[in-house]
Amino acid sequence: MPRDPKKVFIGMAIGTGNTRWETSMSLLSLLASRMPDYEFTIYPGGGCDVCHARNLMFHYWRTRTECGLCLFIDSDVKFEPHHVVKLVQQFLDNPDILMCGGLYPLKGTELRWSYGGWSVVSEKHPGLWEVFELCGGFTGLRYELLEELIAAHPDMAYRIEDYAFRGETGYEICAMGPVTREWEIAGDPYSRRVSEDFYLSMRVRDLGHPIYVDHTIQLGHIGNINLLDLHRDKIHVVAQGHA
Repeated sequence: MPRDPKKVFIGMAIGTGNTRWETSMSLLSLLASRMPDYEFTIYPGGGCDVCHARNLMFHYWRTRTECGLCLFIDSDVKFEPHHVVKLVQQFLDNPDILMCGGLYPLKGTELRWSYGGWSVVSEKHPGLWEVFELCGGFTGLRYELLEELIAAHPDMAYRIEDYAFRGETGYEICAMGPVTREWEIAGDPYSRRVSEDFYLSMRVRDLGHPIYVDHTIQLGHIGNINLLDLHRDKIHVVAQGHA
């Protein structure tokens, strides 16, 4: 039975056990906002690394909720309730979209947005971009995609040892490490180390699904400063190109 996309699971990877106060305030604003049409389930996922945390959050989403969408929000991303609503609305308006995210500046002094490889304006959804790979800090996935990934990769199954789910079967949907293939970003085969979010993007694209970005969703990324504020004079128009 299809799940309700207005029921949204928010998985927040908490590596240090804390969120930035800006992100915590964003979560409080979301929960305090009057959006009776939506139901939010927030789960702080921990683990030995972000890859492990995301896989446990996938497991919680799949086995402990009835949510139709998963939204990963990193613990150092600052957002507003309207950003969440806008991203969820993309899934409500476009049933064919299985993965879509917003953008935030990567940490560093140069302005680089949170995708990798290339970006093109989508022919099917002109207001969106299609990208080669997407960072996981503000990314939404439809439940049907999770089930499709599991069906396509039965070898991902493992027995969970973490206390909350001990003995249950989880799936290594996000992985990381060297992958050898003919990468589209270079056009020749070589071994490339892939992060957990780019690994997920690779698997989604291998299934034949585009990865979308709503480039009008521009989020804060908090280090010692909010990197969105650092680059404020450069982001009136998000330029396309290689990340």
